[in-house]
Amino acid sequence: MRYLGGSIIRKRRLELNLTLDDISRELTKRGIEATDSTVGNWELDKSAPGADDLAALADILDLTLSDLFRGNGK
Repeated sequence: MRYLGGSIIRKRRLELNLTLDDISRELTKRGIEATDSTVGNWELDKSAPGADDLAALADILDLTLSDLFRGNGK
């Protein structure tokens, strides 16, 4: 299964009216160190989040892991 989540992360973040900083703060609360720049790079597919990052992102954005891999945004 291929990771296609960058555009889905961005789309869903904007739908929820969240900033990159909001996402990075939520990740930090969950014990994941990710700056707003890191999240931006994930959105642009310049880098990919790790497994723990993906699970937390899915939770924050109310998505499933399948959404992030198949491109099925809400």
